[in-house]
Amino acid sequence: MMYRLKPAQYALFAVACALCVALYIYKDKILPNPNEAYKAHYSTFVHTDAVIVSQRSNGRVRRGAAMLWTLRFKDTNGEQHTVERRQMNTLGMDNGDTVAIWYDPQNPNTICSEREYREIMR
Repeated sequence: MMYRLKPAQYALFAVACALCVALYIYKDKILPNPNEAYKAHYSTFVHTDAVIVSQRSNGRVRRGAAMLWTLRFKDTNGEQHTVERRQMNTLGMDNGDTVAIWYDPQNPNTICSEREYREIMR
């Protein structure tokens, strides 16, 4: 014998589905932005281009393995800074290639990629 749903159960299921769809569509307006706390800090960051000076592996195999880039860039005062950072994209890049970064003028060793900056400031 097959169990049949009652009309009220269909209505409840339809309302639940409609609420899920509405939440998905309007989630940016309903739910708080998790990056909101970081926007004030990242709004002071400055855009510049950095040159890849060297690349090396972090020494791990399989899980957690990553390439580390040594990046060199000039800040707005013309001072040159060198920072080490995990590879920012999946494209293979060579030494001497240029990547776009955002850095904190008060602490130039704090940098983020273009993609990370756009995600936080959206």
